[in-house]
Amino acid sequence: MVTTKSSTGSAWFNLPVQLGKGTSMTNKEALTLALTLAIQAPNDDKAAELSLMADAIAASMDEDEINACKIAAQAASDCL
Repeated sequence: MVTTKSSTGSAWFNLPVQLGKGTSMTNKEALTLALTLAIQAPNDDKAAELSLMADAIAASMDEDEINACKIAAQAASDCL
């Protein structure tokens, strides 16, 4: 379980992410997760914080990859 904290230090969501030792997320996985969480954020401040994270991740990706992540994030949010 990964607990993500806001800039104020308070935990506002828990992610059931299990990454093994030495395992990391791809940029596509990280962007999709950031976008999904931004869509589901409890308020505008949290959504804006996640949008900044998503922008930083997307900076190294091409437009097709970003669009695929947006579609995946929307689909994931629709299922929640």
